[in-house]
Amino acid sequence: MFKSSLATAGLMTKPALAMALVIAGGSLAAFAQAPSQNQAPVNAPITGNPDKLKEKVSVPELPEYTGKSKYLHGLIYASSTDQKKGPTYVMVFNTKETENQVRDWWLNSLRQYRWNITYTSSDVVQGTNKDGSSCIVQIGGPVIGQAKDDRSSYVVRYQAGKP
Repeated sequence: MFKSSLATAGLMTKPALAMALVIAGGSLAAFAQAPSQNQAPVNAPITGNPDKLKEKVSVPELPEYTGKSKYLHGLIYASSTDQKKGPTYVMVFNTKETENQVRDWWLNSLRQYRWNITYTSSDVVQGTNKDGSSCIVQIGGPVIGQAKDDRSSYVVRYQAGKP
């Protein structure tokens, strides 16, 4: 995965760092790369300037997290370099559950929604569905400055398939 002196020092959590990199034009797919046969596919890079999301977006293809979570912020990218893909949503949430509980919930729920899980690790769940949509969920410690009893956070990066 990635290492950061900010994350190591506890000044920036993995999801916050991931969000910062997405804002800077990076891709969460880079974080989901694995050195084994469980290699994550490379997703089409997102392009253009994002718009801010004022509230979370419910995506019918994705399960709604059933734990106690709070939407913090998000972005929408209208296009990608792949013309066969729709918009990309990036949303950040804090939760009351542990990182392991959040990861297990996403892994099981995406499977129940019939997503093909293409990569998993201790802090990432990635999958695709039959229409070509992709989803990467990155799990980490809580975003600093929120509720004191938050135990973890997650970033969802969802790219719609055929527009």
